[in-house]
Amino acid sequence: MVLENVNAYTITGSAFQVRLPIRSTNWDKQASNNTVPFAEWDPTCYEFYKATTALTDDITTRLVGCRSKPGTDGNTDLKVYLAILREDLNVEEKLQCVRDAYREAFVGWKTAVSRHFQIEPERVQFSQEFEGVRLEVQHISGTATEHDVVLSGLKESWSEERKLGVKTFLVHWMRSISDRFPLILIRTEWKDNLHLTSTMDMCFDVTGLTKGLRINLFTDHLVQTAQTYQENLKLMDFSEKYTKYVDSSRPLFKQCVDDSEQAEIDVETITGSAFEVELEIEEGDWAKEAETDLNPYSGWSPICDQFSKITYGMDEVIAGNLIGCRSVGVGKKTQLAVYLALSLTDLTDERTTACRTKLFTKWKDAVRKHFKLRSEDVLFHSTYRPVKLQVMKILGDVKRKGSGVLSAETWNDQVGLELKIFLVSWMKSLDENYQLTYFTASWTDFDTLSLEMTLLFDVTGKDEINMVEQRNHLMDTAKEYQGSTKLTHCKLDFPQLPETSEESFTSCDDDNVDETENLKSQMDLDDQQTLGQQRD
Repeated sequence: MVLENVNAYTITGSAFQVRLPIRSTNWDKQASNNTVPFAEWDPTCYEFYKATTALTDDITTRLVGCRSKPGTDGNTDLKVYLAILREDLNVEEKLQCVRDAYREAFVGWKTAVSRHFQIEPERVQFSQEFEGVRLEVQHISGTATEHDVVLSGLKESWSEERKLGVKTFLVHWMRSISDRFPLILIRTEWKDNLHLTSTMDMCFDVTGLTKGLRINLFTDHLVQTAQTYQENLKLMDFSEKYTKYVDSSRPLFKQCVDDSEQAEIDVETITGSAFEVELEIEEGDWAKEAETDLNPYSGWSPICDQFSKITYGMDEVIAGNLIGCRSVGVGKKTQLAVYLALSLTDLTDERTTACRTKLFTKWKDAVRKHFKLRSEDVLFHSTYRPVKLQVMKILGDVKRKGSGVLSAETWNDQVGLELKIFLVSWMKSLDENYQLTYFTASWTDFDTLSLEMTLLFDVTGKDEINMVEQRNHLMDTAKEYQGSTKLTHCKLDFPQLPETSEESFTSCDDDNVDETENLKSQMDLDDQQTLGQQRD
């Protein structure tokens, strides 16, 4: 009975041909003195690997094997293996970004190979035809012995002589199996643990085999080889372990993938106006109250959060058009940039001055009362500027240490406060480069508990924000975050503009002037009472 090898890592990839105008024996002498088994096993492929080592493109990171053979007319033919699906190498069907990235990568390869082998680039031939292959990676470790005595890692070390001796043993074994199992790469590490050990990642071309390699096939064969091997240095006590290797299904050229994803999501913007508000309070005065508030917006800007709560209780034309707020502390004052989904005309039309003054006076009075300030400590500037805000929507599952992704049943206020800490840290890192003006979140509970976030950014006079980059930034922040609760599986969704009011400043009554004067008189009276309380 042939068992399928559960210890092997399978790669579905591709292979193509490279022809070099050199003889395959050119590097044999150097290889014999090299402690790397692959250098002696296949000197030309080893040199090919060395030629591409300094390259950092996505293609190079998927190089997983190579086999060489003598070609015609003194050439050497290489079969180069990539952990890339064959369909992904059909470049002409890809986006222009991907096509350019492929061409640039292969041009870089050809340049590096020609320089390393000291031959003209035009004489290095890269085939444009790719074949699908199936590869298996085995991870095997063995203990070093000398004269059949196990070498202690506490007393001995890996000298060059010992590495060369074990390499000779491994190459001897590799040649004994090469006819049945084409070995295309071996990577070796020398370790000083309790014993001197060698670990090997070996990649085999198993294309066409109906089943995987049998469990312990190579360890059994290594044991047999060691028993009959006559040299003093060799390996014994072999074991196989499962190893993760390159994932061929992972997308190449992340920037191109991001650009493609970005292109699929429409950019939504909203225009409006902004003006400044000055408050005679320090920015951190309301931070204590924000500590128990589950809304992340309160942690990002406590003053803006309080200001927004006040505004939502005002007349519909104001409450329904508030689309953002930013705060900055200046000495003992806090300056707010307040964003409204109203045009400059809406805010400066002389025909609605009386109504607008009435509503803004009420608004200022509500702010004054909430923050317990005098009227002169609250300043609403009447200079307005046009603004453009961009909307972004992100979904993410809630994950907690020790619990995995949460559901509605496992949610509570403590988890909410923990998640708020993560979100506030992310929002503040965003704000270092982009002007965040608005944040809101809602919960969805299907199979998992997910957070649906809508953010607005001030992009007035700037390029539009790459939303994919911001989603990736959120994922990177989550990856590095050491707190107990965060988001995972984050993805972009089609942004929706915030709902705004259709009300205007024409809805006031004709007696608005008198009412405004009465309100101002009441504010003066309140100021006198506030001043009296302060004296007491």
